[in-house]
Amino acid sequence: MAINKKLTLFAFFFLIVLFVKAQTTTDITITQCGTPLGQEIPDFPGEMIPSIATITQTGIIGSDFILDFVQIDLSHIWVGDLKITLISPTGTSLILSDRNGVWGSNYSKTIFTDGSPNITTGSPPFTGMFEPEYGTFASTFDGEPITGNWTLKVEDLDAVFDGTFNNFCIRFLKTCSNQLNCIAQCGTPLGQEIPDFPGEMI
Repeated sequence: MAINKKLTLFAFFFLIVLFVKAQTTTDITITQCGTPLGQEIPDFPGEMIPSIATITQTGIIGSDFILDFVQIDLSHIWVGDLKITLISPTGTSLILSDRNGVWGSNYSKTIFTDGSPNITTGSPPFTGMFEPEYGTFASTFDGEPITGNWTLKVEDLDAVFDGTFNNFCIRFLKTCSNQLNCIAQCGTPLGQEIPDFPGEMI
């Protein structure tokens, strides 16, 4: 009888853990793409209409979220003319790439993310994952809110060729998504015994 009672309590506790885990691991990503898209990257000294991704959720980078990646796609014959900058809702800017690629063409499905090779080590069309040229997302935007307008700005700093801006998306992850088990943030200790009556669980 006592064994059956313990098994019943264990099963009940296990279901609670699964429920809590489900609650803490849902909606761990926020992905937003910018608008407008498909606009011209005008030749120097023109200025592209910036693309803006608006985040409505709340949270702080470094404590609640990490900025996981920024993905861009653009068409330009000479990408060595281009300077690409991400600007946070508070106005903090990070240069993702500054006149890299010499006379090569395009940024195609280019993903900027911390911990990858610096974009200066790549070559057009920069397909793959690269760290921003002038610093990491974590160090640049630490402590800033994710809420608001994230702006992607492309500048053509030389004459002759223009281009087209095709895509810009930004993704944030809840900090618990980097752990194997998010429920560790909900309560400790876990895995302790539920003793039989009249014992008391920690």
